[in-house]
This record gives sequence, C-alpha cells and structure tokens, in this order.
Amino acid sequence: MYNLSNILKVIRVPNLFVIALCQILFRYCILEPILQRFQLSLALNNLYFYLIVASTCLMAAGAYVINDYFDIRGDFFNNRNNQVGAGISRRQSLFLHQILSFLSVFFGAYVSYKIGRTQFSLIFILVSGLFWFYSTSYKYRLLLGNILVSALAASVPLIVLLFEVSVLNNVYKELIIGTICLKIITVWTLSFSVFIFAGILIYSLVRDMLSVRGDKAIGRKTLSVVFGDKVNQIIIACLSGLSIIGVIVVWRVYLIKFDSLFSELHLLFLIIIPLIVFIYKILKYKVDSEFKQGKMILKFAIIAGISYCLWANYFLTS
Repeated sequence: MYNLSNILKVIRVPNLFVIALCQILFRYCILEPILQRFQLSLALNNLYFYLIVASTCLMAAGAYVINDYFDIRGDFFNNRNNQVGAGISRRQSLFLHQILSFLSVFFGAYVSYKIGRTQFSLIFILVSGLFWFYSTSYKYRLLLGNILVSALAASVPLIVLLFEVSVLNNVYKELIIGTICLKIITVWTLSFSVFIFAGILIYSLVRDMLSVRGDKAIGRKTLSVVFGDKVNQIIIACLSGLSIIGVIVVWRVYLIKFDSLFSELHLLFLIIIPLIVFIYKILKYKVDSEFKQGKMILKFAIIAGISYCLWANYFLTS
C-alpha cells in the first residue's frame, strides 16, 4: 500500500514547486511583457502551458524516484535517509517512476500534437531516457552526471520558450521570427538558463563532497573521489566566482539602464553576497555541517536568481 507522505518525500515536492514557479514566472514576467512591448501577446493556450509545466514537474519527480531507487546502497553509507526501501518498497518506487514518466511524456506529446509540432514529443522521450541512464550509468562517470543534470535543469525555461515561439510563429510568422523581439526574449532566456546551469552544477559538486563514502562504495567517480575534496573546493570556488562575475556583468551592462535601487539591492544582497559567503564557507571549513550550510546558501541564491523575474516584469511593463 502506498503512503502519500512517503511519496511526497521521495518526489521532492519543494523542488517541484520551484520548477513550476520558474516556468510560470518566466512566462508571465519575461515572455508576456516583452511581447506586449511589440504589440504581441502570448499565443500558447493556457491549458497547454500548464500541461507543459505538469509534464516538466512529473518528469523531475520520476527522475528523483529512479535516482533514489539506484542510490539505496550509496545513501546507506552516507547515512542519508532514502525513502526507497524504507518509506516505499523498491517495486513500488519502480512502478511510481514508470507512471510519472509516462504521464510526463503523454502530456508533452499531447501538447506537441495539438500545436502541430509532433516532433517535440521526442524531447520528452529523450529526457526520460537521459534521466534513466543518468541514474544507472552517467552519474558514475567523472563530471558527466553533474553536467547532464545541470543542462537538464537549465532547459526548464528553454522548454517554455520553445513551445511559445513555435505557436507564435504560427500566429504572427514574420512579425516574430528573426525580429528584435525574439532576440530580446532569447537573451533573457539564455541569461536565466546559464545562471541555473551554473547554480545546479555547483550544487551537485557540493553534494558530491557530502557523499564521498557512499560514492566510493558504489564506484562512482566524482571530483572529490578522484582528486580529493581540496581540488573540488577550489573548482567550486572558481565556478562560484565566475557566476558572481557573470551576474555583475549582466547587472552593469544590461540592467543598469533600468536604474532601480531595489533591483540592485536584490542582486547584491540576495545573490552576490550570499555567493561570496558560500565561497568563504566552502574554502574555509572541512566539517560536513558547514558544507550543508553552504549548500543551503547556494540554494537560496539560486531561488533568488529565479525570483529576479519579478523585477524584470516591473522593468518591462513600466
């Protein structure tokens, strides 16, 4: 018998909420106001959009389940609470993964068909397969799993752009494709996607530092296992530093024209300073509890970066 509370734990409901929020904020705070500036409007049916959001969340939920399914031994050595095998049985978790992945692909394929882009169905099938092979193979290879998961996370806003632009092309044709409007949308989208990619990559490397015992036991090759924590710490610090530089460049080159004190305070106190504190904690401390604190600070900075969509909406509609 399935226990709902255990299922909610294994599918990481808070993370799914962030994924859904990211896509919703991106559509209504970035895409819509930019289109309105060019006397255009959103073309993808609201029902279809929310089906894409549901598909994305279901895909992620299925990925969490199958990853926990194959992580039981590693989590045992890491003293980590894995719901698979404890909260729900392995057989139940495998069935749950199949149901979640099927629904994700079904919703994605349905919307693809309805907008006349049946080929987009392959995206959902491909991503489902990538998550499976990540759990069974790719994550055991040095950096491959980290980069793959980060890239898939970065695709969360990109999938919204893909479906919206496809329908916009059907409705507006030459008014959207190849215009300055699409270029502006693309720049904003890529900015958020690159930030998410960097944030999730750094987060996964920190998580590897907390999983060395289990990773060694299951033969997983991470930076911490192969080169040691010190090398991993330096790489994490460098990537975090590059992320800070990237945020500052975007701020001073692209956002400075909006001349908003509150926007600058958001970037400084909710993203840049937390990342600086994160670098300090990662380089200075060697206790797991400190790494866990650093992981929470990084997660906060990532969410703060996503929430910047709200300021973007203010700029673009004023």
